[in-house]
Amino acid sequence: MQHPATLPRLKGTVRRFDTERGFGFISSTGAAEDVFFHSSVVVGGDVRPGDTVEFHLGQGQKGPRALDVRVISRTV
Repeated sequence: MQHPATLPRLKGTVRRFDTERGFGFISSTGAAEDVFFHSSVVVGGDVRPGDTVEFHLGQGQKGPRALDVRVISRTV
C-alpha cells in the first residue's frame, strides 16, 4: 500500500460506524463507492455517523480504504 501522503485527500460523510467492531464507511463524491475505514486510522478521537471527514483514499485488498481520517465537522 502507498504511503498516505502520496494518496489523494478527499472529503466525505461517515455513513455508518460500528463501535463494537471498530470499522465504518464513508460516502464521498470522490469515490465510486462507499469507502471502508478502521478505527485505528482515525486521528484525534472518535467518529459518528453524519460527521464530515477528510481522508486519504487508498486501495485495500477488498476495495477502497480510507487512511488518516480526520473529523472536520461534527454532527450534533
